[in-house]
Amino acid sequence: MNVRILSHRITAPGMAPPAAGRAAAAAVAAASALLLAACSSAASSPTATGGTSSPGSSSPSAGASYDAAIANLVPASIRTSGTIPVASNATYPPDEYYAADNTTIIGFDPDLATAVGQILGVKLTFVNTAFDDIIPALQAGRFAMAWSSATATAARQQQVNFVTYFSAGVGFLVPAGSTLHIHGLADLCGLKVAVEAGSLEDTTAAAQSARCTAAGKQPISLQRYQDENENLLALTSGRAQVSTAGSQIIPYLVRQSGGKLKTVGGIYDRMPLGIEFSKTAPISLAKAFQAALNKMIVSGSYGRILAKWGEQEGAVTEAEILPASAAGTAG
Repeated sequence: MNVRILSHRITAPGMAPPAAGRAAAAAVAAASALLLAACSSAASSPTATGGTSSPGSSSPSAGASYDAAIANLVPASIRTSGTIPVASNATYPPDEYYAADNTTIIGFDPDLATAVGQILGVKLTFVNTAFDDIIPALQAGRFAMAWSSATATAARQQQVNFVTYFSAGVGFLVPAGSTLHIHGLADLCGLKVAVEAGSLEDTTAAAQSARCTAAGKQPISLQRYQDENENLLALTSGRAQVSTAGSQIIPYLVRQSGGKLKTVGGIYDRMPLGIEFSKTAPISLAKAFQAALNKMIVSGSYGRILAKWGEQEGAVTEAEILPASAAGTAG
């Protein structure tokens, strides 16, 4: 949820998406092999793009049809071009990650985007971007929007506008042989913790480290990495003792680790995830996405897409614009 302390994401070129109903994909022999594969050319490409794919044979956009009234909310310049480049850090299965071709970005976020694009009459093209660079890229005008499992924190709402579409929390990951007893953030004092730079986990862990010091305990030894691949490698290689991940991907990471990882403790800080929009982009663009998602929620196509990836637990009943003050902005 971007959110990330081993944050959420792991790029796995060559890894098939989870089958419908969360049936496990073919397990890799060892986590180290998986992580090395994850560091292939697709993971390092800053502008790799692709369409979408989904478990099973049905179309991810099934039940989502063009709606002229909603499409008219999209700025005319975008309607004319017919394409919206979307910044996304494609290292976070099952939200967004590379398919076996190392080019196509797949996951439930791209599937939702395909369906939204069907309603709006435009194509959303995902562009792989380092997570820490997404908001600066929006602010610099390189993108009008980003779709990358970003948590709609109050701090981020000051920098970008959000359209919420999912709900997730954060959990803890440790090596399978770990004997650590971690029940909450306070238990991280003195530990080596891998975090994704710029993530909510990064900010949360840094704040907790200060609390550790104030309480006379050892600070957290933060290890900041640029993506989930590096975070997981730090964990499985022994450089880090613990990491955190979004609640929606923990089962996936544990399953795909080949028995090298386990989860401990519970889930904390459940918050909405949102599509990010530049503050300088017309608010009507965000309103178009909000309306399209709400149409999908009512029609059931939203729920069907999440069900294909086994992610119904994070479903929301309504897409909202955050901050709320932006929703009343004209244009």
